[in-house]
Amino acid sequence: MMIAWNHSLQGKHQLAAAQCDSLLGERGVRFDHMLIGSCAWVKARANQRVEAQELLDSLLNPPIGARVDPVTISWACLGLDDVDCSIEQLERALQQRSSNMIYTQVAPAWNPLRENPRFQTILERMNLPPKGVRYPLVRD
Repeated sequence: MMIAWNHSLQGKHQLAAAQCDSLLGERGVRFDHMLIGSCAWVKARANQRVEAQELLDSLLNPPIGARVDPVTISWACLGLDDVDCSIEQLERALQQRSSNMIYTQVAPAWNPLRENPRFQTILERMNLPPKGVRYPLVRD
């Protein structure tokens, strides 16, 4: 998955999406919310919005008994440019004390939210600097 993220961050979107296709194909019937959320973000950036939305829908309606971290939903929402959904999911993740919240300050995927007051409040509630750290993110 890290390879797919790196390809996407470098602007190699089709290569990243192909990596996700391979990873998703390898998982079989196993429900992997981290992989699904990450691939939704990658596919949205690759302009494969229908596939990204389908992946997001599978996170919002998981199999019975499956655990889904709201952080993974947040990534998928942000990939699809749904800022409200992304922040709402981060707020849920904060309430649930998700260990994956540590990535919000450093992961480039959240750069589009850095100046958002709601996002800054989330960082403040985590006792992190509200502006976070801005890392380069390749955008088309």
